[in-house]
Amino acid sequence: MNVIKPRSAQLILSYNGVNISSSIADYVTNFSFTDNAGSQADDLSVTLEDRKSLWKNSWYPSKGASLEASIRCENWFAPQAPPIILPCGKFELDEIEMSAGTGDTVMLKGVSALVMNSIRKEKKTRAWENISLSSIAGDIASEHSLTLQFEGNDATYTRIDQREESDLKLLKRLIEDEGNSIKLADKRLIIYSGNDYEAAPIAHTFTRGESDIGSVQLRSKITEIYRACTVKYHDPKDKQLKSFTYTPPNPPPSGEILQINKEVESIAQAQRLAKSRLRSKNKMETTGSISMMGNPRLAATMNIYLAGFGNFSGKYFIDQATHAFTRSGGYTTNSNVHQVLGF
Repeated sequence: MNVIKPRSAQLILSYNGVNISSSIADYVTNFSFTDNAGSQADDLSVTLEDRKSLWKNSWYPSKGASLEASIRCENWFAPQAPPIILPCGKFELDEIEMSAGTGDTVMLKGVSALVMNSIRKEKKTRAWENISLSSIAGDIASEHSLTLQFEGNDATYTRIDQREESDLKLLKRLIEDEGNSIKLADKRLIIYSGNDYEAAPIAHTFTRGESDIGSVQLRSKITEIYRACTVKYHDPKDKQLKSFTYTPPNPPPSGEILQINKEVESIAQAQRLAKSRLRSKNKMETTGSISMMGNPRLAATMNIYLAGFGNFSGKYFIDQATHAFTRSGGYTTNSNVHQVLGF
């Protein structure tokens, strides 16, 4: 007789390269992993019961220690199905928090191991000439022993100056003007086109009343939503004041024209800037959050489809996915999303 095992989710955690999952299993009351699509660092938190004061004393961990985590789901979507593993990545132990009273606990907070890297902290002054965005990203990735994964819109520049700013801040400034996003994960510097990722196929469809959705909150606004974007600039060749206006397909029927005054090197750069700045504003038109039964298959940068929500139904991009577990509530996934723009 086959015994059907219940659905279960477990945190798999290594501390300085040693798997401590079985040692801490009885103490874990909560854990949370947040996966971000943009430049915000991923984070991990683990709350441990500490009535015996082990974690405050002999088991007290070292700040800066390395943590590597994953979530293992057994029998999750069907009985006897193979386990599903959600890799969370590598973290550095950044903060230790103690709570005492009715139930003593210790919380370990980890941030993506790359947060502590000099790519975020060290300010530099230098310049590049006659170079592409991908080459600058390649230089920076190499300097910080990262692997570059460039899937974004490339561009070439006559000159780029870095003045008392970190490498990450410089990259963010450049890539956002080209309609790209940046993510640091597992020793990779990932640069991707927001438009291309939003154009990718739908990974999952969630239908109201048919899917394991706990709650959905969606909102649509008109403030700071624009029907077009105009970039005004001085042409470096003929010294004339010029402008370019980008109007997207199916623009909002109302709204102002977003005005940008910025030095650019060419009409092509003005076109890219107008489109990227308009995307940055208008992607906040329809946003929301979704809470559901834990889903280890959901990750930031995925596209999902929401059905059965009237005018709010449609294709959405996951900006942030938080996978959390509590003893009382079990495993849940909460996602922050925005509706795909189409440009």
